[in-house]
Amino acid sequence: MSPKNPPSPTFSQLYAEHFRTRGALLLADATLILFVFFAPAILSIGIKIMATGEVSPAFLRSAGTIDGLWLIIAVGIICLDSAGKLLAITIYGWREALGKKP
Repeated sequence: MSPKNPPSPTFSQLYAEHFRTRGALLLADATLILFVFFAPAILSIGIKIMATGEVSPAFLRSAGTIDGLWLIIAVGIICLDSAGKLLAITIYGWREALGKKP
């Protein structure tokens, strides 16, 4: 008796498997983009509106400082996220090249 090979997956099964993985990555990136761009945009609009009203210059300076710090944090998060993804891809490639299953 020869062992039977399992049936090869259908196109829809392969598509569903890869779609879930890529969909999760896209959702994570969309959340990161929301964190990075939406909050500073709202803060910048608020600063512009407050600048037209009667708000103390010290308060506007503080709001500008918070906006700048948020930008630094956001860029740092994007850099760490990108570096983490590159590291994960590299490790996955090494494992695959060595013949180990991830």
